[in-house]
Amino acid sequence: MVSSGATLKAHNLTQGEVILDSTAVVIQSNNFLDDKEQLWVSKLLERINGVLQVRESKYIMMHAPKDSIHKITELLPGTESPTIIPLGKGQVRL
Repeated sequence: MVSSGATLKAHNLTQGEVILDSTAVVIQSNNFLDDKEQLWVSKLLERINGVLQVRESKYIMMHAPKDSIHKITELLPGTESPTIIPLGKGQVRL
């Protein structure tokens, strides 16, 4: 079973024969769901959509000089401002 191939690469392996290509789908009945059931379905779909939206995103953490924050955020823009944690001696983690 291969998803992204990262585990294969990490262990210096290669993919063998493809036995089956598959796709997952979510289907909801037209029957009425009570509030608790509908909340569960909504949360599940929200989580699935979240994973699909960030599939190509990367999370970067680094230690850097405090005076380089502006330049780093220009080079690596994100949807939100970075979380900055002071480390001492003019260094921050962002």
